Amino acid sequence: MLTAFYGKIRTQPFKPLMGFWSILWEIARVVVPHTAPHVARAVADRTRERRAARVPEPDQPSAKDLASAISYLEKRLSAAEERAAAAEEKASLAEEKLVLAEARMADKWALAAKWMLALLIWNAVITAILIYVLIARR
Repeated sequence: MLTAFYGKIRTQPFKPLMGFWSILWEIARVVVPHTAPHVARAVADRTRERRAARVPEPDQPSAKDLASAISYLEKRLSAAEERAAAAEEKASLAEEKLVLAEARMADKWALAAKWMLALLIWNAVITAILIYVLIARR
């Protein structure tokens, strides 16, 4: 009987099974829309359980651990305060240097202004002398 069944499959491929697959397809079309939310919820719950199992719950720190953490933070804070004080001192020194440089530049600009005024007066005097010489010779 099996050889007769396999012979039909070879001569007429999938014809005996076509009815079976169509029945399975119709059952799946009816059942899947109803089961999809339940399956999705089950998969999500299982995923949450796996993630929760992977992440160990943190232990409560002991008083000794807390004390060592606080002392460590206090040391870091004092070091940061020292660095801030050093930076503030450097900033005040730089500010003093800037004030001195500004004073020097102001003195240099005042000197340059005096020289420019002197040269302008010099040019005016020489021009006046040249004009007088040219006019007086005529």
